[in-house]
Amino acid sequence: MYDLFDRYDEATGVQYMARTTGYTATVVVRMLAEGLFPQKSVILPEYIGKDEACVNFILRGFREREIIYEETTEAF
Repeated sequence: MYDLFDRYDEATGVQYMARTTGYTATVVVRMLAEGLFPQKSVILPEYIGKDEACVNFILRGFREREIIYEETTEAF
């Protein structure tokens, strides 16, 4: 499980919605453009999330924009 808390970035003036939705869209488009996920048509996020290379690409793209997800594990 990943936890994310985001807010307005005073240093850059970027709103949290741009950071959490706009950045996600651009990172995924870059991932698709690089051919990392070759499936065509409508793609559910769950399919991309099953591919470790795709998840790592997306998380790396977020880190480049100073969006940090913290991975947590819960015992059931």
